Amino acid sequence: MSQPDIEIYVKGPTAEQIQEWLVSRFDSLTVTSQGKKRRHFLASWQGMEFEVIVLPRVQDGFTSIWFNHSQLPWSDDKSCAQQALLEIESAALQIRCVASGWQEGDAPDQWLHLDKGGEQLISWPQ
Repeated sequence: MSQPDIEIYVKGPTAEQIQEWLVSRFDSLTVTSQGKKRRHFLASWQGMEFEVIVLPRVQDGFTSIWFNHSQLPWSDDKSCAQQALLEIESAALQIRCVASGWQEGDAPDQWLHLDKGGEQLISWPQ
């Protein structure tokens, strides 16, 4: 079962590297607005359009990437994070996401931290 949306947090890549990854994942990607604190995209995948919002440095230097749709190439945050780890070109890449499925109203306290060395459960933010 798909989540209502997907959100991952990345540390290491530049805004351009994040955008290059997004372009490679979807059928189309259009910047609809952009500023220092937010980049908003309209993406399409398999005939569906949805928004993608990138918020730089929201927590501990991590950038949020939020996909506002339930039908995405990934079934959950973890599978998105794992693919991003494999595909984003950044030597010091770190990715975080909620450790389990999330529903509106949940307060996640277990996070998954992924990097080239592997995956581990953490408490975040601390």
